[in-house]
Amino acid sequence: VDPEPQPGPEADPVPQPGLEADTDTEPSTGDETVPISPRSAEEIGHLIRTANFDRHRGRMREAETSYLQALRLQPRNARALAGLTRVAMSRRDGTQAVRWAERLARARPRGANNHVLLGDAYLLAGNRNAAREAWRHALELEPGHANAQRRLRGG
Repeated sequence: VDPEPQPGPEADPVPQPGLEADTDTEPSTGDETVPISPRSAEEIGHLIRTANFDRHRGRMREAETSYLQALRLQPRNARALAGLTRVAMSRRDGTQAVRWAERLARARPRGANNHVLLGDAYLLAGNRNAAREAWRHALELEPGHANAQRRLRGG
């Protein structure tokens, strides 16, 4: 039996199309306004990498636990919020996905991808009008954003 690969930056596959956020590959801790110690930043980074590793392998419960631990250390961490949004979406839980995605959009309002993810969460929750509004907002932030344009065209 081969041992399970260990989480790390090289273990994280490319995010799934349509489920990207500005936060999946950034070195940022996601909340530059709150100073944190280098040790905390390192711990948060490890938690996020572990959570992404688990999420990409379908281990949603484990991923959720790690994302929540990261949020305890830094409540506005955009990478953890995006991850929790994706976990909720994979569970087809639109209400929870919207909750996390709205927090993400408030934490990082200038991230066009965050608004695309918010729109995806709204659509999952059955609110097509709010989804279209979020995707349009993404285009305002980043004109020509391919994923926002594709969603608004319905494709």
